Amino acid sequence: MEGLALAKSYLDAVIMHGWEDRTDLLRYDMKTIETKLMTDSPVPWVIQLNEGRFCKKRPTEVRVDVVRQPFDEAKFNFSKALQREVIFQFERSQRKDQSVYHAAAVVPELRPGKASPTLVLINVSPIEYGHVLLCPRILEKVPQLVDEFNLTMALHFADESGNEHMRIGYNSLGAYGTINHMHYQAYYMSYPYPVEVAPTVSMGQTPEGVQVCPHTRRHTSPPSSPSSSPPPSSPSSSPPPSPPPSPPHIIVVVPDETHVLQE
Repeated sequence: MEGLALAKSYLDAVIMHGWEDRTDLLRYDMKTIETKLMTDSPVPWVIQLNEGRFCKKRPTEVRVDVVRQPFDEAKFNFSKALQREVIFQFERSQRKDQSVYHAAAVVPELRPGKASPTLVLINVSPIEYGHVLLCPRILEKVPQLVDEFNLTMALHFADESGNEHMRIGYNSLGAYGTINHMHYQAYYMSYPYPVEVAPTVSMGQTPEGVQVCPHTRRHTSPPSSPSSSPPPSSPSSSPPPSPPPSPPHIIVVVPDETHVLQE
């Protein structure tokens, strides 16, 4: 599977189109990443050699031995990312049967009484294909700590994708989190993590109807390719096809009056 062949929803197509259009921003060649599934253990372990992420990602500017740290405007945060790193704005819709997608434009500065946008940015130091950052209420400059709002936003993001290859994760400061500005990681990967094949118990659902751990995921055989991620499109390749017309149902992606981060 390559590129948009992975897409299972309109949101997937928007992510993949935006990501492939910005591969020139990546700090290293995705083809240098080696990923394997270890099957000689009771559970499958995913191992990856990613020298570029170790050597070329943004430097750490925070202490790695303290989980709760106040936001520091002087250090790098996602409001200082390049304009082109922003792919789109993401919001939960008030309607369960309709979502809206628009081309990205400029987001005004945060003003009293106006909600800060939740943005999706390309991760310039990727682990896998389509690696993006979900940054809830980005202009409020919240430190890297999970709360009810941003966790619910991440659950809706995963539900909107509806793709078994989509992975969403969070790592705090002290757990290899290097930027103290609230964000989740999201990317596509063919192999399951050990936690995904463990038994699960339903925790219920959000008020909007998103099920939380409704069933146990079954492990399937990995693809024959030694790499888990499809290669990004090369500059010389033909442009990807248009996103499929199937409308999603929970989220609104509306960047038209919203954001461009400072260059």
